[in-house]
Amino acid sequence: MYEDDMDLYFDMPGGDDFEDVTELFDVAASDMTSGQVILTDGFTLLDGMSAFEIGEPRMDSGMIHEQVRKPPFDPLTPLLPQELCWILDRSFACEMEWHAGNTLSQTVYTLLYVHSLPQIDPELIQYPTNGQALRAFEGMITIALRSAVIGLLKCCDLTWLQLPSQTATWDSIDCLLQGWEILDHLLSSHSIFAWDVSGTMCTTFHKTLPPYIRSLIQSALQDRNHVFGVYPNLWLVEHYFSETLGISYEAITHTMRVHWDSTGTFSTKELERQVLTPLVNHLRSHWYSPPRRRRYLMTSVVEWQIVQDGFRSLASQLIIEDDDTDAIINAFLATPCLWKTSTAREIILSGFQQELYASEEIPVAYWYTAEVLKIHLSLLDVLKEAVPEGARDILRAS
Repeated sequence: MYEDDMDLYFDMPGGDDFEDVTELFDVAASDMTSGQVILTDGFTLLDGMSAFEIGEPRMDSGMIHEQVRKPPFDPLTPLLPQELCWILDRSFACEMEWHAGNTLSQTVYTLLYVHSLPQIDPELIQYPTNGQALRAFEGMITIALRSAVIGLLKCCDLTWLQLPSQTATWDSIDCLLQGWEILDHLLSSHSIFAWDVSGTMCTTFHKTLPPYIRSLIQSALQDRNHVFGVYPNLWLVEHYFSETLGISYEAITHTMRVHWDSTGTFSTKELERQVLTPLVNHLRSHWYSPPRRRRYLMTSVVEWQIVQDGFRSLASQLIIEDDDTDAIINAFLATPCLWKTSTAREIILSGFQQELYASEEIPVAYWYTAEVLKIHLSLLDVLKEAVPEGARDILRAS
């Protein structure tokens, strides 16, 4: 019973009744010439390629066969200055590759001095009494080379310790995916107000997207004189008026042509140019970093003021005789002021987000915000007079 238990315990998969056939193969191969191969019937090139495995000693240069011993290495072997410089240069290059994100998994080399730091510690080396010359050569290793190796290890360790945690990594990936989702939503929303509201919401709730996504959104808005990659720049001007006033750009320009009373010819080119630049920059600014966005908004107030002055110059050359036309022109003049007050509101509120106000400045900022909102509401009343009747009914119902 005991012997049966032992046989069961030492049972090997496939059995243990093997026979050594090495001599048989040696005799059979003695008649073959060097480089000759015996192939079975039906053996193809595909079969030969399938036989190659990663890790096979004859195919993988990074694998050392068990029967092959490593050559002996003495870390205190004297080095010439040029040899020391070469080692330092190569190790520094490999470290930079590692910092760049390349794991060097494709290399089969290692810096042996990293594994021999105790042997090159100058406090642990016993120098011979008459070995001053030898000590000078070893000083390049125990002082210069050892310092470089320790510096390499400390830099790599510091970098490794500063890598974000798994939770932070997944949060970054989630933020990137949210950015793609926002971009997809914006590209399907062909409306400047949708872009303006979405950008304002992101900045209000501190949803800072990765720089790559923010740059991509800015390019998606307008790139190479195309809006959303589909429409010409005129599309933005048309929607600026239609979404702000509820009146088409064509109707506004037609009204101006009919009531034009100037010696020159009425042209829309200057009007379109004045509106396009600040409008595109305003929509893009939502995807700037918060400090950059605030800096831009402070300069864009001047841009909207220039647009407002240009609109007033055009309106001064019109002859208006009826109330409906007067309401349309007044609303036309109020549109740049509406965007300017919205910009001023964002400037003030962004100061709260970035904690730029001193304690004694906060009441003034709140008061100024209230004044800006009053102006904003008065401008909406002006725009409401020019809104078509159908749109007014929708507003009342809502």
